[in-house]
Amino acid sequence: MQCSKKEEENCNPLQRPAFSCSLFRASIARREANWNPVSFWTNSSRNRFGWFLRPVGGRITVKEVLQFLA
Repeated sequence: MQCSKKEEENCNPLQRPAFSCSLFRASIARREANWNPVSFWTNSSRNRFGWFLRPVGGRITVKEVLQFLA
């Protein structure tokens, strides 16, 4: 389950389940980190989204989100 392109643009993380907005959150993290693929993952420890967005097949899993929310 993930945001479509239109949903991603209109997504409000406060009103939608976290796992449905993973792409939206990733887009925020990319902008805040002046994103490029190498620095985003290698510098994830300095990125406040790094603990949440980990490269698992390019996506965060629902199980990980539920563990985080638990």
